[in-house]
Amino acid sequence: MFRPSTHSLKTRLWESSRESAWLTTLSRSSTRAERRDLTERLIRAFGLGVCKDTLVGTPLRKGISGGQKRRVSVASQLVTAPKILFLDEPTSGLDSTASREVMSFIRRIAKELNVSLP
Repeated sequence: MFRPSTHSLKTRLWESSRESAWLTTLSRSSTRAERRDLTERLIRAFGLGVCKDTLVGTPLRKGISGGQKRRVSVASQLVTAPKILFLDEPTSGLDSTASREVMSFIRRIAKELNVSLP
């Protein structure tokens, strides 16, 4: 499920994704190295490597772009290793280019991780 505020806006992008991996049931069934590798893989797969050390941002302090925030939100959900992923308007508020980019990343990584998108 897409939840735009699943990550802390005052953390760096990689910290946000790592937090999600640590707070899930995945943390009980995998090693720290496996969780770190999955987090790094998702960051690369979603094209977020260039901004992984950038703050996500706050209303008063600019951080990553809107499209990048959407990708962080989806990556934070995928790091939990779901079998199926429901997204509620993942491109809402994005321009057509950013929307196409977000959906392209979602389809590609879902296929790689064998996650169903209904």
